[in-house]
Amino acid sequence: MNLKERVMLGLKYGLLIVVFSSITNVLYYTATKFLGSMLPEDRSISIELELLEKVSQNTYILLFVILFLTVLGPFFEEGLFRWLPITIIRRFTKNKVAVWIVIVSSSVLFGLAHGEPLAMFVAGCSGLMLSHVFLRGGIISSWVAHSFINIVATALLLIQFYYK
Repeated sequence: MNLKERVMLGLKYGLLIVVFSSITNVLYYTATKFLGSMLPEDRSISIELELLEKVSQNTYILLFVILFLTVLGPFFEEGLFRWLPITIIRRFTKNKVAVWIVIVSSSVLFGLAHGEPLAMFVAGCSGLMLSHVFLRGGIISSWVAHSFINIVATALLLIQFYYK
């Protein structure tokens, strides 16, 4: 698979994960209207808006945060949660069950790293999908997919922040 095919694979799955995340968020917030306090409160957006409030005073820091959220963060997360564990387990065994145990475990950890209950669920499921992308197209494809997801999320967050 050449670079262009890897990038296109990443973009395709990135879009798929954005759609999945959007549907999940709509369903969650619809359910909270009916179930009220029975579901845990999701504060992930308010936490991110608070961070933006703090860094928006300095353009350079804001640009670094945007770069980190959209390019650098996904690169490090893909290395830590996909490339490292999957590469290590594949060097030691060809057993597909063992590989998938590592994938599910790293996806759960990936979800837990994202904090709030809804974000944990969406990130955990996204981690499974990103692992699939990694297995099909390598680190470039999963990094592109992850960056695409974060670019969309960051753009929506910035729109909400500046047009509140």
